Amino acid sequence: MKRILYFATLLALAACGTQNYTPVERQKEAVNIGYGTMDADQMTTSVSTVAIEDAPVTYNDITDYIKGKVPGVTVVSNPGQEPRIYIRGINSNLSENQPMYILDGTEIPSIGNLNPNDIHSIEVLKDASASIYGVRGGNGVLLITSKGAYYTQMQAEEARQAEKAAAKAEKAAAKAAKKAAKGKK
Repeated sequence: MKRILYFATLLALAACGTQNYTPVERQKEAVNIGYGTMDADQMTTSVSTVAIEDAPVTYNDITDYIKGKVPGVTVVSNPGQEPRIYIRGINSNLSENQPMYILDGTEIPSIGNLNPNDIHSIEVLKDASASIYGVRGGNGVLLITSKGAYYTQMQAEEARQAEKAAAKAEKAAAKAAKKAAKGKK
């Protein structure tokens, strides 16, 4: 009986013939690390990637894509205000806890005005991986990759100048209020 089963098995294998099997290599994921790209398998630093195109739902705000998907990142949003992102915790040792935002290689003041439909992916650099950006990267860095050249270098410069002008106006208003308060005493 065993010989019959053995012979039947050999016949079945011979009937199948040989199949050409070519192993398929797994596509390696490349991660943007500020000064270039690196394979995700070789990463030793803390980098998280959020692929917006692969998201099952669409949101009106970019920060909604980050909420709950990136470990160690806290997003605080209040009605009527731009959401705040904390990468190194809310009690960071730097006075301004906001991370540095880099859109297609250009620093931008905030991500509140970006259209989520124009964004391809967001990479969050934490700890040593953000050290390439110096002190400004101390609270982490959000590397935002757009789907195309929607946000040109000139637009980024205009946004940066507008942010600086708003900060100067705010300081001037605070000085004037302080001066007025001293005058009333």
